[in-house]
Amino acid sequence: MFHFQFKYCMEKYIAFISLLLPQLLLAQADGAGTEHGLRVGDELSREVMAFGGRETNGRDVVWDLQDMEVLEGDYLTCYTGADVAPWLVAAHEGLASRQYLSTADGISLLGRSTPTSQMTYDIPEQLMRLPLCYGDSITGIYGGAGSYGDKLFVREYGNYRSRVDGTGSMLLPDGDTLRHVYLLTTDRMVWAETALADSMQMVYGDSIPAYGEDSIRRHMATDVPLQRVREQRWYAAGYRYPILETLESRSATDDRLITKYALYYSPAEQERQLAYDEGNEAIRTLIARGEYHPEGLGHDTRSGSCEDADPVIDYTLEQNAEARTVTIRYSLESSATVRCVLADSKGVVYRTAEQTNAAGTGYSLALSYSGLPHGQYVVYISAGGLTQAVKFSAK
Repeated sequence: MFHFQFKYCMEKYIAFISLLLPQLLLAQADGAGTEHGLRVGDELSREVMAFGGRETNGRDVVWDLQDMEVLEGDYLTCYTGADVAPWLVAAHEGLASRQYLSTADGISLLGRSTPTSQMTYDIPEQLMRLPLCYGDSITGIYGGAGSYGDKLFVREYGNYRSRVDGTGSMLLPDGDTLRHVYLLTTDRMVWAETALADSMQMVYGDSIPAYGEDSIRRHMATDVPLQRVREQRWYAAGYRYPILETLESRSATDDRLITKYALYYSPAEQERQLAYDEGNEAIRTLIARGEYHPEGLGHDTRSGSCEDADPVIDYTLEQNAEARTVTIRYSLESSATVRCVLADSKGVVYRTAEQTNAAGTGYSLALSYSGLPHGQYVVYISAGGLTQAVKFSAK
């Protein structure tokens, strides 16, 4: 069964990547070239620590880990892949693994597996967008299908919002202090369906149709969600992987705790275990000299610095599939010019809209995608020097 399961997963990934290949090449697909991209060949140890007490967000936060309680230690994560496709990375933790797409633009989850289960995401969740910039956020939906055991078919889907909602410094257990630390918070709602399959062909074959984004939205509107998840990761400039990672999941119906954990990735161990990470070594040197000035790469048009901008807009996107329009409804904390750009996944711009509003609520901008081909599109929303993005599918 394992060989068959692995073969099916790889076929799904190859089909998925073949669709993304042009934009991967345009985006300099090797995620190892970025500060926080996953790298094939890395091995990283982590410790399980007591959960809670470090969730403060905002600007200039000091996260204190000096009194943290280590519960278990020396768990190893190994990152593997192929040299011909370094943007496809598998993270192995014991007998479990997760499959990622890691590019210069961000990291997406393609699937996960254990000896008894597997899940492949036809619509992957983008876990993070690079570079990390305070105030940036991503919203979207995800969905996939897989199996548990030999005969149980499982479908999973949901929505998520990830945002960089904290920046500051971190006090480490060994007494050192990290600066330029970013908190990435993800809130996720999870729906799931299960069914007994009559045969392996039904579980793994083409007879199980994939849910598109429209189908997922219809089910989310009528079905009861299974759980809600909050995942938080603290990244520091000069270190490829998160310093701290926490996850808490609860029942969406009765708030019952399902699972929670906190993992600590020692900066000293990252320096020791991750070889030939010249880019991050250079950043650490600049920080030590007081010469590090992170570039926002267009996220902050006022100064080019991620840390100089505060988000002034709170928004939601509404899609009208019949009218083939998307409407951005938003509120502003202060007066700002709001610009919305509709583009495809390759960056081709099709529509723009712009207006200036005073601080307040109840504002909206509409964009039509009438006449555009079916596919994935992105709406970029700029206000107050920050640009945020939300994806949608045109059928």
